[in-house]
Amino acid sequence: MGGQGGERSRLDLLVKLRPKGRMSETTKGILAMVAACVIWGGFVPLYYALLSHVPPLEVLSHRTLWSLVLFGVLLSVQGRLGELPRMLLSWRGFLLVAVAGLMVSTNWGGVFILSVQIGKVVESSLGYFIFPLVAVLLGRLVYGEQLNRVKWLSVGIAAAAVVVLTAGLGVAPWISLILAFTFGYMA
Repeated sequence: MGGQGGERSRLDLLVKLRPKGRMSETTKGILAMVAACVIWGGFVPLYYALLSHVPPLEVLSHRTLWSLVLFGVLLSVQGRLGELPRMLLSWRGFLLVAVAGLMVSTNWGGVFILSVQIGKVVESSLGYFIFPLVAVLLGRLVYGEQLNRVKWLSVGIAAAAVVVLTAGLGVAPWISLILAFTFGYMA
């Protein structure tokens, strides 16, 4: 109990020190992950199902082109467009971009768009609900993050939910797993 009281007082102190009206980076990260999972797992598959009459390569081409334009504008507005050539000229930067490009291509075109267009919307959606578990796994393995009991309990509940949803599919969740892991490596 003594340790918990100390942790609580430190937390209270941190909350008091943080300027009002500003979210912590942790809170921003959690909200971003929840939003991504809800959007990509719930709404986007429905949108792409409406595009099932459009060839998958054309959908992927538009998605790639408009993403390039959007991120070019974002980098320009942030004054970071000049970082792009510097990053691509280093081997490490080039390799990171190449691996990210492979993951994006696999996730978007190779699996997501195609799976939605062949009627595997539920399987593709499940992949984005499995993603938070992949993010926890990668955080643990790559960054050495530690989880307390409450967080392990949360992971266990999420894993149980994914098992129930997967069992309801009645098929091996290959599409879901590929989407979850390629999305995890992109994040």
